[in-house]
This record gives sequence, C-alpha cells and structure tokens, in this order.
Amino acid sequence: MAQAKIGIIGGSGLYKMSALQDVEEVRVDTPFGPLLTPSSSAPSLEPG
Repeated sequence: MAQAKIGIIGGSGLYKMSALQDVEEVRVDTPFGPLLTPSSSAPSLEPG
C-alpha cells in the first residue's frame, strides 16, 4: 500500500505564501458545525 506524506501548517496569512502553488480553498464541515473560514489546500510546497 502506498503511503502519503502530508504536512499541516496553520496561522494567519500562511495561505498567501509565495511557495504554495495551486492553492484551493476548501469548506470543511465538522460534527460541531462548519469552520468559520475556508481552509487552504495545496499539493506541495516548493522550496525556495
């Protein structure tokens, strides 16, 4: 079975990092209700 490498980073303004490519906003629903703001998702972080 293939293993996925993931990283989770968070904080105000990190969605605007120039190293993130192909950023997609994702609305997340939880058992406690939806998140107040969309989460940002990107396939990879380019070094630089």
